[in-house]
Amino acid sequence: MANVSVDIKRPEAQPKRPLRRPRRHHEPLLRPQDGAYLTIAVLWIAAATYVLTSKDVALPAGNKEPKQPPLASLSLSSNAKNVTYEVLAPAGQKVSVSYLDEKAQTQLFVGPAPWRSIVTTRDIGFAAGVTALSENGPLTCRIKVDDQVVDEKTDDGGDPSVSCNLVGFQKLPI
Repeated sequence: MANVSVDIKRPEAQPKRPLRRPRRHHEPLLRPQDGAYLTIAVLWIAAATYVLTSKDVALPAGNKEPKQPPLASLSLSSNAKNVTYEVLAPAGQKVSVSYLDEKAQTQLFVGPAPWRSIVTTRDIGFAAGVTALSENGPLTCRIKVDDQVVDEKTDDGGDPSVSCNLVGFQKLPI
């Protein structure tokens, strides 16, 4: 057999290099691109401080009334309006009705048809809406203002659903 010698050299230990080179005296403490990150961080801190310390604007209590009335309750009319919601279906048929009350809060009714609710308002910007669901048709929703129909929808299909709306600031009958 031939005599073979293998010479294995171990690598020489390299001196450790610092991860960042030392800052030179003429270099600024912050680079221009660091300014953008600093600005974003300051804005986030300011926004978080505002949200956490501003009680009435950012995080109102659940049962606390707002200080200003909602836009939908601008009382600019001296004449009271009667807004009537109606949901019509075969007598006794179970319906689920969701509607907006006089404070523009959603209310729910589940029970037999026909269903009716009357809301009186002086607000010209009153938002009115009613949505109804049933297991079988026909199903009709209707919104009337002072006994004049302003919106009416009917669905005759299986699992009918209807939605009627009175758009805010829509011209109401005088």
